[in-house]
Amino acid sequence: MNLSYAAIGALYILTGVGLGKVYFDLVAHTVHLHTEGRSSSLLFSFYLLRTIASVIVFWLVAQQGAMPLLLLLFGFVLVRLFFQNMWEFNSNG
Repeated sequence: MNLSYAAIGALYILTGVGLGKVYFDLVAHTVHLHTEGRSSSLLFSFYLLRTIASVIVFWLVAQQGAMPLLLLLFGFVLVRLFFQNMWEFNSNG
């Protein structure tokens, strides 16, 4: 494995991190809007936005093969774990 493969792999991981950050920021924003009692149509639009964006990105990367898809998923899960720990810390502290 040469350096270009490692750089491409790192790009897929960073793309997963970016996608995960956007996805879970939208989840947090949706929860915030829900607790404020905002309209269901606004909540549904955020749900659709994050779902459609994730499906499109994962589908496009899946066309590149299994390894890019796994690397993207790895970056996405890293952000999920970070957000989950952050939410637990904020709710306990």
